[in-house]
Amino acid sequence: MTQDIYDNGIVYAYVTVTGNDYWEVLPLSTGGSIILEIDRIEVGQVTLKANFTQGSLKLRFVLVAGTPAGKTSKNISSMSYAEAMDYFGLEY
Repeated sequence: MTQDIYDNGIVYAYVTVTGNDYWEVLPLSTGGSIILEIDRIEVGQVTLKANFTQGSLKLRFVLVAGTPAGKTSKNISSMSYAEAMDYFGLEY
């Protein structure tokens, strides 16, 4: 995470459990309770908060510098990993 992304950008986080073929957007919830979320973001570090123990999680972060022109009208907070990458024109 760069200072520019921290100051002006957007961070999206996705998680999958080994064996699953899909990525879920954070915060991750079950039964109405959040079980995994971003707790704190700093330059060079993202801290997660979880209320469970799982050794086989994989995480992906999409870091978008600045606010891309014309990309603010759509609700991107609930997009899948692939949808977000496509929306911002990023490779995955």
